[in-house]
Amino acid sequence: MLTLTAGTTFIMWLGEQITERGVGNGISLIIFAGIVARMPVAIGHTWTQLRLGEMSPFLFLGMLVLMVAVVAAIVFMEAGHRQNSHPIC
Repeated sequence: MLTLTAGTTFIMWLGEQITERGVGNGISLIIFAGIVARMPVAIGHTWTQLRLGEMSPFLFLGMLVLMVAVVAAIVFMEAGHRQNSHPIC
């Protein structure tokens, strides 16, 4: 319990230091780095499952389409902006 609390506190402090130095949103960068660090292993595991027949090609294509759709939705939402509505007088 103590190790988990200390590690979490350290990560929060590190994220705040990154934010204060102007590099970006520190906690988001740490989360992003963790996701990117695990990507090669996940891709390799998925490829192995596909090659050994543990995953069907249709499931693989479905996952690929879903990933592209999620990224496209995120980009669409981030790029969108709210238009100011002017009341008709």
